[in-house]
Amino acid sequence: RLVLFMTAAAVMSFIVVMVLACRSGRGDSARYEKAERRYMDKGVSVLQEDGREEVKEYPCRSDGKEGYFYYKLPEDIEDNAVLVLPNVYQKIEVTLNGKLLYTYGMDQDSPYYMEARLNCAVRLPDGSGGRELEIHLVNTEKMGKASLQQGYLTTAGELSDSLLADNLWAFLFCVLTAMTGMCILAVSLWQYIGKAGDLSRIFFCLGQFALLSAVWVFTDSGLPQLIFNNSQGLMVLSFEVFMLMPVPLLQFVQLVCEYSRRALRVLVTGYIVNFFLQNAAYALKLSDFKKMVYLTHIVMVASITAIIYFILKEARNRHSMYAKWVLAGVGIFAGFACMSLVSYYVTGGIQNEKFFITGFFIFLAVLIILATLKFQEFSKESARAAVLKELAYKDMMTGIGNRTLYEEHIAVYESAPWPEAAAVIILDINNLKDVNDRFGHRAGDELLILAARCLREAFGIRGTYYRIGGDEFAVILKEADAGEEECRRLLGRCIEKNNAGREIRLSVSMGYAAPDAGKGAAHIRELIDKADARMYEEKRRYHAGR
Repeated sequence: RLVLFMTAAAVMSFIVVMVLACRSGRGDSARYEKAERRYMDKGVSVLQEDGREEVKEYPCRSDGKEGYFYYKLPEDIEDNAVLVLPNVYQKIEVTLNGKLLYTYGMDQDSPYYMEARLNCAVRLPDGSGGRELEIHLVNTEKMGKASLQQGYLTTAGELSDSLLADNLWAFLFCVLTAMTGMCILAVSLWQYIGKAGDLSRIFFCLGQFALLSAVWVFTDSGLPQLIFNNSQGLMVLSFEVFMLMPVPLLQFVQLVCEYSRRALRVLVTGYIVNFFLQNAAYALKLSDFKKMVYLTHIVMVASITAIIYFILKEARNRHSMYAKWVLAGVGIFAGFACMSLVSYYVTGGIQNEKFFITGFFIFLAVLIILATLKFQEFSKESARAAVLKELAYKDMMTGIGNRTLYEEHIAVYESAPWPEAAAVIILDINNLKDVNDRFGHRAGDELLILAARCLREAFGIRGTYYRIGGDEFAVILKEADAGEEECRRLLGRCIEKNNAGREIRLSVSMGYAAPDAGKGAAHIRELIDKADARMYEEKRRYHAGR
C-alpha cells in the first residue's frame, strides 16, 4: 500500500508540475517552423508524340524509355532555392536555358553501374523565377518508360531537414529495430550460455532478421544521402541484404513449426543459391541486380506461400496460446511482405518498404506482448518453484533444513576436491518420548522448535542446521575457530537462557567431531560417524546418571 501511495503521489506531483510549466511557457514561440514546401502541381508538362501535354497526376510516364519534362518555376521563388526530384532507378539531367544544372548517371557506361532510388537535389541559380526547367529522364529497363515523380521546392538550408522529415519513419524504424535486434542477440547469447537449446537459436534468428531488416530499410530509404556520397555501394548492399534477409525468418519459422522443417530448409537453400548466382552474374557482367530482382521475388512468393500454409497447419495442431500468437504474427508479417512486393511492381518501387515496416512492427508488437505475458508467467512459476523447493528442503516445524537437504549437502562435501567442513555436531533431545507421553505432542513440538532456535542462536552463520530425525539434529560447521568446549559452552548458554521460566525444560545430548590436528581434512562421513557415536555415548551416560 505504501508503494502504491508513493507511486500515485509521484504521478500527481509530475502532472501538477508539468501543468504549471506548460501554462507559464504558453506563447513563447519556441517551436521550429519549417519552410513551406512548394510542390510541382502547376506549370509542369511532358513531351509526347503529339506534342507537349500538361501533367495532371503523378507519376507521369512518357511514351518511351526517354522522356522530356518541363517545369516553369514560380515567379517568387527564394534565393538559394533547391528543387527536390524523387528519382526511381533512372538517369536524369536538368537544364535551365541550355545550362546544365544537375546530372545523374548520364555519363556512366560501366557494366557494373546501376541507377539508384534517390532524391535528386537541383540547386537553382538566384533569379530563376518564371523560367522553365527541362528535365530529361532515361529509364534503362527493357520494358520501362521514363517516369516523373512529383517534386517540390525548398531552400538549401532546409534541404537536410526536408530529407530527414521525408524519411523519419525509416529513421525511427532503423533505430528501434537495430536496438531490438541487439537486445535479442544478447538474450540469445545468454540462453546459449545457459544451454537452452532451440530457444537460443530462435532468439538468434530473430536478432539476425531484425538487424538485416534495419540495414535494408536504411539503404533503401533516403537516409544514406545525408551521410554517404557513393550510391553504387549502397545500392549493391541493399540488394545483398534483401536477398539474405528472409533466411533467418525462415529458420525461425522452421524452429517453431515442426511440420515445416524439410520444406523451409529447401527454401533457405534456394535463397543461398540465388544469392551466389546473382553475385556471380553481376561479377561476370552478365546482368545487374535490378534486372535479376524478380528471381528473389519469386523465391519470396514461394516462401510467403509456404509460411502461410504451414502456419495454418501448425495453428490447428497447437493448443498453446503463445504458439498460435507467434504464428499469427509471422502470418501477418508475411501478408504485409506480399503487399510490399505488389507495391514494388505497381508503383515502381516508391516507398514499398512502408508495407514491410508496418508488418514488421505488428510482428514485433506481438512478440513483445507475448514476451511480457511469458515473463509474468515465468515469474509466477519461479515463485511457485521457490515455494516448492522450500517445502522440499525445509523442516516445516522448526524452519531449518530437513533430511533431504542434509543428504544433498553431504553429497556436495563428498564430491568437493577440498572438503570445507571444519566440524560436525550431532544433537539428540533427551526424554522427548516421555514428554510426548506425559504432556502431549504439542509440548514435544515446542521442544523441537526450541532446540532449532538454540542451534541458530549458538552458532549463527558459522554453520548449517538440519533436523535429520524425529528428535535428532545435525550441524555442519564451516569454521574451526570454536573447538568442542567452546561449542558446548555456546549451546549450553542458549539452552539455559531459553529454559528460564519453562516448566518443561530442554535437555540435549551432543556429539562433536573435527579433523585431528596435523592430519589435514577428514572425510565428511568419518566426522558424522564420530559425532554420532559420541552423542550416543553421552546419551547413555545421561540415562545412567538419572
